[in-house]
Amino acid sequence: MEASNAFLALLALPDLPPGLTGAIEEILLPILGDTFDRDTSIVEGFAGAVGEERLRIVGVPEAIPEAVINPVLRGAWYWSEAEEELETSKAHLVVVVKGPTDANAMMRALFLTRICAMLLRGLDGIGVYWGGAPSLHGAEAFIASSDEMTPKQLPLRLWVDFQVWRNDDDGTHSMRTNGMDSFGRHELEIHGSKKDQDEVASWGYNVAHYLLVSGAEVEDGHAVGRSPSDWIRVRHATSVFDEKKTVYYLDLEAEK
Repeated sequence: MEASNAFLALLALPDLPPGLTGAIEEILLPILGDTFDRDTSIVEGFAGAVGEERLRIVGVPEAIPEAVINPVLRGAWYWSEAEEELETSKAHLVVVVKGPTDANAMMRALFLTRICAMLLRGLDGIGVYWGGAPSLHGAEAFIASSDEMTPKQLPLRLWVDFQVWRNDDDGTHSMRTNGMDSFGRHELEIHGSKKDQDEVASWGYNVAHYLLVSGAEVEDGHAVGRSPSDWIRVRHATSVFDEKKTVYYLDLEAEK
C-alpha cells in the first residue's frame, strides 16, 4: 500500500486579508528562512518548496462548501461550537503539500500541520478541515496539538479519525479509523469488545501511533503491547465496512 504523495487541508477564515500573498509571506518566510525555495512563477497564491516537498496555498473568497463540512461535522464532538463558529467564515485557504510517493508521509504531514498552525495564528483562523481523514478541528485545539508535536509524539487525532461506539444489541464497543491509509498503512478496526469505551479508544490510538512512528509491519497473529504484560493480538482481516480492504483487526479479547 502506497502512502499519499499529497496532503490537503482547508483553513476556515473570517475573511481573506488585503494583500493575501504578502500576509502569507510575512507569516511563513521568517520561519521557513533559507530552506524555502519560493516559486515566483506562480502568480495566484503562494508556492514553493522545502527540499522535495512542494507547498501551495490558494485563497478562496467564500466559506468551505457545506458539502465538504457537513459529512464530518458530527464527528467533531470535541469542537462543540463548530457549526456556530464556521457560520462566521467568509473565506478559506486551500493548503497542499506534495512530494515524491516514496518519501516519508509522516514528515509531510508534520510539515503541513506546522504550516496550518502558523497560518491559523497569523490570520485568526477559525478551524481546519484535514483531508486525509477527513476530520474537522477548531483552531485553538489544532494549534495546541501542533505546538506539542514531534516526530515521536504525533498529533494523531488531527490526522486520523478514531470512531468509537457502543453496540446497542449487546453493550460491547467497536472502533474504526479513517486516515491511516494516507500514510500507506492499513486502517484499524475493533469489533464487539467487552472492554470499556476508553480502553478501546486507547488501544486504537496507541497501536496507530506505534505503527506510524516505528514504521513497523505487524504480521498476522502477532502481538503488540504497551508492556510485556499488557498486549493484544493483531490480525489481518477484511474490513467490515469495505470487503475490498484489508485492515488490522485488534483482538482485545485474545487469550494470552
